[in-house]
Amino acid sequence: MSFREINFDTDVGLQDVTVRTPVNIATIKYWGKRDESLNLPLHSSISITLSMKNMYSQTTARKSDKTSFCINGSYEEPTKRFLRLIKKVEEETGENVNVSVSTHNTFPTAAGLASSASGFAALASAMKLLYKVDNDVSELARLGSAMSPVAHDSASNPLSR
Repeated sequence: MSFREINFDTDVGLQDVTVRTPVNIATIKYWGKRDESLNLPLHSSISITLSMKNMYSQTTARKSDKTSFCINGSYEEPTKRFLRLIKKVEEETGENVNVSVSTHNTFPTAAGLASSASGFAALASAMKLLYKVDNDVSELARLGSAMSPVAHDSASNPLSR
């Protein structure tokens, strides 16, 4: 991750977090899953991280009275992957998690780039910071996409496996 913005209110604590993560493109794709419940890939993949100068996913997570989910300016029903992440955060923290999430990509979705992986890596990073979860971000990101840990790891490594 090369960008994080954290807003802290001394009276009530951390209120919102904004995270940007890079996008990557898989040169060799993992093909299939060996464990559906853990979202583990059948084979390794190799991907190349693209520059965050113009292409990245940005996600803001804000503590809220109710959970909402906005992708690229459009409010949508929370996905199963998103709800799995919330459940994991609740299990780890013992808190009832209500969060307003707004995420967008600066590159086209469904263009062969790892948009969902990049977005979910940003979401997992934001939730970890916002709720002070002890789990590794890659473990949280894997709840959404088998490629999300690669997207998270590629923030510091331009060639990821």
